[in-house]
Amino acid sequence: MVVPGESELSRPFEFCVDELYAGDEGGDVPGGGSVGAPDAGVGGGGGGFGGEGGSGAEGGFAGDGGASGEADAGGVGPVEGGLGYLEQGAWHGYLYAGVDAMSSVVRDGMCISGTVAVDPLSESFALWGWNVSQELESEAGSWTPDTTDLFYDLSAEGGASLRSNIYDELGSTYCYILPDESGNATLTDFNTQCWDGEGEYYDGAVPLVGVQVLVPGNDQDPQPFSVCVQEILPAP
Repeated sequence: MVVPGESELSRPFEFCVDELYAGDEGGDVPGGGSVGAPDAGVGGGGGGFGGEGGSGAEGGFAGDGGASGEADAGGVGPVEGGLGYLEQGAWHGYLYAGVDAMSSVVRDGMCISGTVAVDPLSESFALWGWNVSQELESEAGSWTPDTTDLFYDLSAEGGASLRSNIYDELGSTYCYILPDESGNATLTDFNTQCWDGEGEYYDGAVPLVGVQVLVPGNDQDPQPFSVCVQEILPAP
């Protein structure tokens, strides 16, 4: 559903989609819900994007500027499937996938696969994301850190480097380059520019809205990937 703009006048709007699905009249609505990322900005060097996800299939993500996350010529927008809502430790909320305009990603529950396109500015990306404090059919909330570390356990194919992003209730996104497929990441080591360390570090206190696992692109070669998230949650 799209509300088009005009060249001269602002267009206020408000509408609700009560139902929209393929099937015979009177048929069942397909089950399962997920949170998508209709717009995504990417910081220099392939940093992530952050924001608030909504309930069901809603979700909006305000980025740091850069490439749009909408599908365009040459790219395939996020394809969602499998598990749509996750409860793991203290965290619970909807899952989603995100991608820049020229790349592709398919999410099947805890796994994503696809190809990150070449980008002259290395701003292409694909990601798996999770709103970490969200009740079913509710807007995303926030989680106040009560630990210093994040534990992650991933499996990856394709030789892609991986990052983890956290985004807080103030709209800031911080990233961390994962040195291994499994381990602990100290929350205060997450930086708004993890690729060069010249950004701001997360203070470990501002409540967090979500976490992401991101596959960054580069300016040389397409990057195929297949990543599964076994666990990602606050370390005890």
